Amino acid sequence: MRKIAALGLIVLVVARVCFAADDEAAELKLRIKSGDSLHYAWTITSNSISNGRAEGKPFTISSEFVFAMTLQIKGLPAKGEQTPVALRLQNINYTDRRSIGDEMKTDLTVSREKVKYTENGKVLIDSENDIGTDSVNTYLDQMKLLETGEAHTMMDGTGRQSEMQGESAMVEMFRSGGAQTIFPLLAGKSVKPGESWQDTFTMPSIGDFKLAKPAIVHSKVTFAKWETKDGKKLAQLELVSAMEHTDLKGENPKGMLAEISHVTDTVTGTALFDPATGYFVEGTINNDVKYHIDGEIEGQRQGMDVTGKSAISFTRKEK
Repeated sequence: MRKIAALGLIVLVVARVCFAADDEAAELKLRIKSGDSLHYAWTITSNSISNGRAEGKPFTISSEFVFAMTLQIKGLPAKGEQTPVALRLQNINYTDRRSIGDEMKTDLTVSREKVKYTENGKVLIDSENDIGTDSVNTYLDQMKLLETGEAHTMMDGTGRQSEMQGESAMVEMFRSGGAQTIFPLLAGKSVKPGESWQDTFTMPSIGDFKLAKPAIVHSKVTFAKWETKDGKKLAQLELVSAMEHTDLKGENPKGMLAEISHVTDTVTGTALFDPATGYFVEGTINNDVKYHIDGEIEGQRQGMDVTGKSAISFTRKEK
């Protein structure tokens, strides 16, 4: 009986220790110190389908886009509570496939090693076979601007950043994302599993449309639980966000002015953060969006329903 009682006591003690560990608070604060150089493999994928009518005829437009790169974040000498960081992009490559029904299909691939563009199967640009050399050079020049440029911003413990400055192409790329953080927003303090924090930010565009007045997005991040990976105890964060239901107005690069209505935009994501180092380890963020467009271009009215999905994934690369 004493052995049974002793065994029961041991089990109870172990259970309490495990429970205490699961309930342990985490310092969820970004800590990028001067001289730190972090590298993340970053991938953005998106696809959308638009169905509508133009000049009384139905049409379907589809697109698939994949953008991959290595994001470098370098810590600069600190200034007060915020840390200045330098951002650089490396190893950029992307593919962009679009189609308008069965009438037009395009396929574009761009990297430092290869540029190729086809329309309905016909090759119009091909760096490997000296086709469309002027266009090849244009794409390579754009790539060079992104990979040799540098952007600077200030980041606090939550990961929120100040106005970005630097190479215009890079700044515009980050700005067009709409969020005010590179990673999911942190609490910036010690919190326990189950606790959440919220944020509100503006989004300057939807799809190809730059908005006349930015949309408002509300987000919530929760410290869901502790997760052990590769021998490290990491905090698992879960993100949800949604856009305020409102009608918007915007303009796309082709000059179409449009009213955007019936918008539903939901974001969900999961990320792992290492409280011991103050760095993010990995994460995936998914976005589902639907909206209706009533637009006009060159005197022609167009209406379409758009359904889109996108995903952002990042993983820290150990140097």
